Amino acid sequence: MPKKAKGGPRDSVFSVRLPAKLRYAVELMARLNREPMTDVIVRALDEAVGSENLGLFVDLPGEELPVYLLPRVWDERESVRLVKLALTYPTLLSAAERTIWERVRNEPRYWVRELGPDRNRLLEDLRPDRLEADWDELKGSQV
Repeated sequence: MPKKAKGGPRDSVFSVRLPAKLRYAVELMARLNREPMTDVIVRALDEAVGSENLGLFVDLPGEELPVYLLPRVWDERESVRLVKLALTYPTLLSAAERTIWERVRNEPRYWVRELGPDRNRLLEDLRPDRLEADWDELKGSQV
């Protein structure tokens, strides 16, 4: 069960080595704010990701200003996240994700409409239930 905390439930573990000075700074911030060190780190990461300087802002076609990418690509379901990323900002796909995306993009079972001559897909045409049902198999074929 995910741990409930500031910033939403925590259901993912990520280990990182910190320089001693930075770890001490995080510890002092936690004491100062009377909160767990994890909350300090999650808040700092959230602020960094959302920062217009070095954050997750990208230039997208048809947009005048850089766009905060996370809300455009996030979904609780890993399968739908991959499709959203592929449709929104495909250059960030890993090699394994690109291979899965090609299979998903070309498989009519996952889409309401056939792949047109422009070979573009639309998120609203996705059948997420079918994709989710096959997701483990699609990922497993990349191992």
